[in-house]
Amino acid sequence: MKTALIAALVLTLGLVSQQAAYAQAAVPRPAEKFTATDVAGKPLSLATFKGKVTVLQFLSVECPHCQKFSQLLTKFQADPSLKGFQAMGIAFDTGINAAAVTNYIKTYNVGMPVGYSDRLKVLNYLGISVMTNIGVPQIVIIDQKGMVRAQTDTNGGGKLGDETYLKSYLTSLLKEGSAGPGSGSKGGSKEPASAKSGKS
Repeated sequence: MKTALIAALVLTLGLVSQQAAYAQAAVPRPAEKFTATDVAGKPLSLATFKGKVTVLQFLSVECPHCQKFSQLLTKFQADPSLKGFQAMGIAFDTGINAAAVTNYIKTYNVGMPVGYSDRLKVLNYLGISVMTNIGVPQIVIIDQKGMVRAQTDTNGGGKLGDETYLKSYLTSLLKEGSAGPGSGSKGGSKEPASAKSGKS
């Protein structure tokens, strides 16, 4: 009985340790390379947008919140006040394929590059354990220097999915990149203090 109890304790500690090893990646951090597959079967690489403030939307094509957020990013993509901004969508549904992504783009009038990728690859990029239930969209914001500056928690959406908050934050990052030498912007831009936390 005592031996069984000790074994159970060791197993539990091992699982907790394993979960800790896969804890969600901290920010800020350097953005790792990521390449998805586009609807033509060609590579869709994050590196293409180097030097831009980039929003990655990891999505499910069946998710209403994802559909609305893709439309919001499409709106931002066409906004002249957000020059230097780039959005990229990556679908990671189980069994996702080019036809499903093409249908998503057409149905919701998505005007940004959208590709698809393996779920495990996406979770590894996000720094989330495969054992964790996650919500979508998962949102990652990368600044012009290639640093991940913000990321949703495992529930997805949240304040990064809020239009007013996100536009304010993107604007601050774009201004940060346009600041000239000696501008004193060493610490970088902080998330807007006025933003409300909420689901998209």
